[in-house]
Amino acid sequence: MQTVFEKALWIFFSLAIYILMGSMLLAALLITLPVLLAVLVFDRKAFYRTFGLYPSASEKTCCL
Repeated sequence: MQTVFEKALWIFFSLAIYILMGSMLLAALLITLPVLLAVLVFDRKAFYRTFGLYPSASEKTCCL
């Protein structure tokens, strides 16, 4: 049987882990989203080629 103190410790540490995971996810999004948006704005064709959404130059010229 767990004591109240042990239950409080479990709750505290689980909340701490969730907060850390959420902050890491937020930091990753804050770093990657502006980079993706900048690449999309300044080099749209490279952005599309990276995700396979746009035919590359070799695909356009290879098969006539």
